[in-house]
Amino acid sequence: MNAFTKKNLEKQSFFQKIFKKLPKQNFIIEIENYLSEHENDISDISIDFVNELVSKYKVNYDKSFEEDKKRLFTQFLNKVLEDEKISDNESASLKALQKFLQVKDIFINKILTEKTSEIYKSKVDDVIKDGVVDDKGKEYIENIRKNLLLSDSTAKNIYNAEAQKLLTDLVNNSIKDERLSPDEEKQINELAKNLDVRITYEEKTKAALDKYKLFWIIENGEIPTISSDINLQKSENLYFKTNIEWYEMKSVTQRVNYSGVSTRIKICKGVYYKIGSVAPERVTQDIWKIVDNGTLYLTSKRIIFIGTKANKNMKLDKILAFEPYRNGVQIDKDTGKATFFSFTNNVDVFSLLLSRLMNEYSKK
Repeated sequence: MNAFTKKNLEKQSFFQKIFKKLPKQNFIIEIENYLSEHENDISDISIDFVNELVSKYKVNYDKSFEEDKKRLFTQFLNKVLEDEKISDNESASLKALQKFLQVKDIFINKILTEKTSEIYKSKVDDVIKDGVVDDKGKEYIENIRKNLLLSDSTAKNIYNAEAQKLLTDLVNNSIKDERLSPDEEKQINELAKNLDVRITYEEKTKAALDKYKLFWIIENGEIPTISSDINLQKSENLYFKTNIEWYEMKSVTQRVNYSGVSTRIKICKGVYYKIGSVAPERVTQDIWKIVDNGTLYLTSKRIIFIGTKANKNMKLDKILAFEPYRNGVQIDKDTGKATFFSFTNNVDVFSLLLSRLMNEYSKK
């Protein structure tokens, strides 16, 4: 496929004939027609041809037709890159065409980098897609870099970006279930090593991965214990500690309604006598009411609460069910009203721990 296409010149309009003016667009058409004739040897093009056209059409070539000139250069560059390399002759032709079209360096550098980077990126993706880059693969993409006249720094940035994408995809697939197993972490580290890239995570991402690793351990491994600042029973381990507000469900009276069967007898204007009885009816509602605040401890046997008003114990086998929320956990016991532990830090960790400990305790 040719880079340039020969076109017919536009005809003069009625007014252009009267005022003896030529269609300005014919200027760029003649430029492309000229380039089409010299496409196989761009080095033969002459700036004298441009000067003749400038006089003929009376245009400012340096400041006019910017987009058309960029388009013509890009068309030729695309033709050059069809074989995914730039030879010495092609490099010389590109320079000659730039001079002929009077296209600025800033555009040339930009379009060259964009086009060659696109090809190099595609080749890098082919090499790294299996997660292993051997010496043969490294040599292949290095030759591609040289053929495209890409700088070392640009090529390195492209490789690192594509390798990081592959690594990120693996991480995202591994944590779809919000769990990160030792085998999955090993696979991620091996991929980073094979691709010769460093694993770098933002602080937020690293914190999430650490939490997902903990989730997996809580559900499948040996739960890590933490040191206790209170006395525990023999063979009792502490797994979680946090400050909470302790709420309990309380019934409160919202209002008092009066009801009953009665009839009215008119005594005089505006005065009635009611026959019957009226009984008060309380309308109540269950609401959460804070009863204390302090520190909650989750152990292998119970939930311990050290409060400012009182201390409490809740054995795991006395818990019927629990429901986590964004701002805490509701506990339903076998006796008494429901309890709500209000806290926001690591509600998910507490819930997973409580679930496993309750299951293990029930099997004893």
